[in-house]
Amino acid sequence: MFFTPARHLAAGQDLGAIVAGLTEGIEAAEAATGVRCFLIADIDRAFGAGSGLELVEQLGELRRSHRAERVVGIGADSTELGVDLSSFAPAFVAARRLGFRRTCHAGEAVGVGPENIRVAIDALGAERIDHGVAIVEDSSLVERVAAEGIPLTVCPTSNVVIANRFTSLAEHPLMAIREAGVLVTINTDDPAMMDLDLGREYGNVAGAYGLDLDELGRIAIEGIESTWLDDTDRKSLRSEFEAALQDLAS
Repeated sequence: MFFTPARHLAAGQDLGAIVAGLTEGIEAAEAATGVRCFLIADIDRAFGAGSGLELVEQLGELRRSHRAERVVGIGADSTELGVDLSSFAPAFVAARRLGFRRTCHAGEAVGVGPENIRVAIDALGAERIDHGVAIVEDSSLVERVAAEGIPLTVCPTSNVVIANRFTSLAEHPLMAIREAGVLVTINTDDPAMMDLDLGREYGNVAGAYGLDLDELGRIAIEGIESTWLDDTDRKSLRSEFEAALQDLAS
């Protein structure tokens, strides 16, 4: 789960308190549902590269004092237009040094092409790309991302409703990207902004592309490979999903 604390920090809130509050909520949800969750702290690009580096360093300090153990990754979101994405390289270098996984929103906004995806991979060392739909404009990048197994966390409804990159889900290149061999996952982006949850998003995608349970199940199972769980937990999660899918199909 992503959180972007920049505006709250600028308003005087404490990062440790923000992380503690999120952790408390996650632990309560886990106790109630059994669903596990970790956190990715997103850099808000609108606040600049220096602010991003400061956020990463503060999170490193919190982790050293065992106050941010739920935070496993660093990302970057907010505006892509008019931003030099490569300027955030120091923050991502620090994130790697501190043991955080790395992802980045790229190739999402209208007016942005696939070049930001290349920058995120090459200059920032992103292991995963969030959205990334502009990749369809560069066949060589599609081939590279597929070959290297770099996942895209795609948010189809968000790309229509928030980014306005497509006028409908039917125009969205989700399936074209997938058919080209890229590992894609289906995600909600910000559920509160769209009155959406993950189950409804799967339903939206199924309706837009005529997908049946088997195909949706394959997307979900393949998406497990993009998680930042260790091998043991990943295999366990896959087994759980496969068993659940078999129950649904029977």
